[in-house]
Amino acid sequence: MSTDFTLDLGRQKNAARAPTLPPRPNPLTRVPRSAYGGPSTAHAGSGPVAHEAEARALRRKAETLLRAGGATPESSFSLALDSFFAGRKNAPESDKALVKAYAAELQRTTSVDVAYCSALDAYLNDARAFRALRGAPSTPVGAIDASRLMTRAERPNMNSPMASRHRSAQADSADLQQAAQPDVEEVDDEDDESAGDFDPYLFMKHLPPKSAACREGWDAQHPRLPPNSTRNPFTLVLDLDETLVHSQMEPRQDADFVFDVQLCGITSTVYVKARPRMAEFLDYAAERFEVVIFTASHRAYAETLLNKLDPRRTRIQHRLYRDACATVDGLYLKDLDVLGRDLSKVAIVDNTPYVFGFQPDNAIPIESWYDDPHDRELDDIRGLLDRLRTAADVRPVLVEAFGMRKQIENADDSMLQEGWAAMS
Repeated sequence: MSTDFTLDLGRQKNAARAPTLPPRPNPLTRVPRSAYGGPSTAHAGSGPVAHEAEARALRRKAETLLRAGGATPESSFSLALDSFFAGRKNAPESDKALVKAYAAELQRTTSVDVAYCSALDAYLNDARAFRALRGAPSTPVGAIDASRLMTRAERPNMNSPMASRHRSAQADSADLQQAAQPDVEEVDDEDDESAGDFDPYLFMKHLPPKSAACREGWDAQHPRLPPNSTRNPFTLVLDLDETLVHSQMEPRQDADFVFDVQLCGITSTVYVKARPRMAEFLDYAAERFEVVIFTASHRAYAETLLNKLDPRRTRIQHRLYRDACATVDGLYLKDLDVLGRDLSKVAIVDNTPYVFGFQPDNAIPIESWYDDPHDRELDDIRGLLDRLRTAADVRPVLVEAFGMRKQIENADDSMLQEGWAAMS
């Protein structure tokens, strides 16, 4: 299958549409059978899960978290499961722990996605029998993962003065998820809302020292990039997914790029739509900054996509992938020390606030983009970027514009304290 779909991204309305491709079989229709019952007595692995709609919703939510660059496959499915149980008001908290414990056991012989979907299917087949057979899960003493920072409060305001004028002020995270996943079956509304309940500012407030973060040896003393060889002294770091493009596994006829990629042992077709005015923005940035793409996505996916966005490598000087990130509680953070640049001359644009955790004063938060054809965020931040080029230090300018550090300091600890109390 040819994946070389070229497109003038600056002329979205007149762009040729990518050909319609037949959808690939969904791996969730062939996951192992639960040992706790089901619609048939087939041997494990011989048929589809009984609760296919729930399994598909779980996997798609996990994929959304994974593509956003915020988690490992394991933590993505763990958070997706948290979201599922948040919508089941009558389910005891211990049920979620039992499902996670069973999923961990299944991962010894199968993949993460199959393990979680199979464990959830076993629970849904007969919750009472599942509880009786599984017993009480063991929890490591003092273990606190990122899901402990999940709250029922709405996600804090990004405080961006460049918030799109074309986006409805009433749009919430559930609307965005639905827009990104048009073919998902109807699920419980509260389940959708929980995807937006993670408080990134609370997470950043309780970050450990940088020295405690997991990384592959890249830091200020061992930078990832060679010296800046451009004539531009300022470095602009750009995120990829939901900042410059939106990618999805579901087929879409208006995709700007279509290609195959192998993730977690599964080959999938990826459909990519470019954010409006993306090509013009990259041309603008390349003339004024040293441009670095820093994504927490898998290298196999991101590199293939970047080769299409910048085939001649004239717009983007450097590319950093997931292996350049630091990890805390399974979440990926973008420590700008790996650049080996003077941070007074560095700004990072990203739609995921917590990635700024180690350098919030260098942050330019931007609205997540999924499919709004009227979005003008990339045009709107140009004025600020022009100001940065004349600043002796970009950080005071960005602190005044966004106040990220103040939002971190003001994050509400009450829900986190309740979580700690519940564990004691």
